[in-house]
Amino acid sequence: MVGVSPKHPDHKRSFIPTSELSRIINVESVVEILRACEKSRVRVPGTSFRTSEEIESDARRVCGISEQDRPRSDGEPKSYRKILAVLLLIERENRIDHFVQEGVSDDDLPLIKVKEQPGTQRESFSLRRGHASDSPVRCINGYKWSEKTQADFYKTQWKMLAPTFTLDRRGKVQHYCFFDDLILPFTSWKLVAASGMGRVYKTEIHQDHHTFPNVSVSRTPRPVV
Repeated sequence: MVGVSPKHPDHKRSFIPTSELSRIINVESVVEILRACEKSRVRVPGTSFRTSEEIESDARRVCGISEQDRPRSDGEPKSYRKILAVLLLIERENRIDHFVQEGVSDDDLPLIKVKEQPGTQRESFSLRRGHASDSPVRCINGYKWSEKTQADFYKTQWKMLAPTFTLDRRGKVQHYCFFDDLILPFTSWKLVAASGMGRVYKTEIHQDHHTFPNVSVSRTPRPVV
């Protein structure tokens, strides 16, 4: 899985472009991942291993092309591509079934950190859905993930969440509010102005992460200020 580096001295984390995610996480590759997970699974008495047909069905569900999951508000099935990519990078891909079973999908990212004992100096935390921060995520908390593994998931998920910039209905550039940990899809930065009020950079946006019109399709992203 090839990440793109923003090439900025203060922002060294890479992001995974949407086209790269689709290239790596597809039905065929997910079938192979699930087969490998199935082979390494310890069989519990009274249960059986999944058939090839069941594995392919589950792979389609992970990729968001199955009708098994309750459709989102836009009518599309849920996708778990980003979830699986994160799990692969932290070497926990065998946990993907837990996320699918609970319905914790790409739409729920980013998972947020919630301090276990607020008002204390203790740094213990758990990962929660942003829209349901009062409720633990059972596929994580119920399986007693270590804080290191949770921290690895939290840090790695941002690689999959670089935003896509669009124009508003009037064709104007929009203003955005982002999480502090979000990785912007910029492939280059150039300082063009600086003052006591801040700094201005000219940047290039990766072609997968904007929908600006009148931009020729090439490997060179569009520069913006």
